[in-house]
Amino acid sequence: MPQVALGSWWVTSDEAYQATKLALQAGYRHFDSAWNYGTQSGIGQALVESGLPREELFLTTKLADMINCTDAFSDALRQIDEALRELQTDYLDAFLIHHPASNECNLATWHALEQAHRAGKVRAIGTSNFCVAQLQYLIDRADVAPAVNQIAFHIGIMPAMLPVVTFCQQNGIAVMGYSPLAIKFDESDALLRADGFTGGLGTKYGRSGAEVSLRFVVQHGAVVITQTKSRAHLQSNIGILGWRLTDDEMAALDAQTTPSGFMADNAFGSGSCIDYGVFLPADVKDTFNV
Repeated sequence: MPQVALGSWWVTSDEAYQATKLALQAGYRHFDSAWNYGTQSGIGQALVESGLPREELFLTTKLADMINCTDAFSDALRQIDEALRELQTDYLDAFLIHHPASNECNLATWHALEQAHRAGKVRAIGTSNFCVAQLQYLIDRADVAPAVNQIAFHIGIMPAMLPVVTFCQQNGIAVMGYSPLAIKFDESDALLRADGFTGGLGTKYGRSGAEVSLRFVVQHGAVVITQTKSRAHLQSNIGILGWRLTDDEMAALDAQTTPSGFMADNAFGSGSCIDYGVFLPADVKDTFNV
């Protein structure tokens, strides 16, 4: 699984098409989408036009939020087939439950993903925005354990997120990190400015604060989901694999906090998720804007 992916949240399908074409030229081979994003068709068309062998590409996409748990199983199977059509492919490399619902609904949906996995339509099945308790619930009851958990992953929220990351890594669950430049734009500006800690590290290495933030995610062993329509940024983002931060610098970045860290702790830490085993899709979207 390529460790640097191009995301497609907050863009149109046409914009995703253009960004995917540029990303392919820059060397990207991992592309992330979701039913909620509405970008699968644009990405799929760009990949077909590239002429690259399918086995050189890695496609991740995600399920729409479940409105009616009674239909969770059939809805998930339908959306997998829809994703295959829109992405113009015979199989998906990773298909994820985008947001958790109740544990029972998550499990019904998971059984559909397992069926698609057995049928060869999906090579890896996983989750997004799941906390430790929700992952454990699936692991204890699933025939196929989650292979991936996609979560918010950026400097400033790691005191809350590290337990989830550690649990995933200890249980063989790959981590994909979204919003690597911070969830809120004002936080992103504060984290990345040249006179801040992250920006200062960038100056030390001849890199930008954004590059430090992306490097931070991959150095934790996670896939980083980047997002840009700029050719220059596409190239600099994929270049983060060629250098390293020191252990002391990583520890200092782990300790940084932002207001989003409080929200992340409520969703992933010792708050409502573990107490109740469930948080509603609407709550997650309000918190993470994914």
